[in-house]
Amino acid sequence: MHVRVFFPVSSPIFSSLLFIYYFLLVTLMLCMHCKFVLFSKTVPLTAVRSTV
Repeated sequence: MHVRVFFPVSSPIFSSLLFIYYFLLVTLMLCMHCKFVLFSKTVPLTAVRSTV
């Protein structure tokens, strides 16, 4: 799977957009991870296993 970058990485607009994209992605992943940890802590593992 080849990803073609049409804009040069040295362009400030592209790099800033890439930074914002990765920042939002990491924030979303952390948020989902925190929700999962809180959910697994509040709900017993037996109930989670029975529902999943």
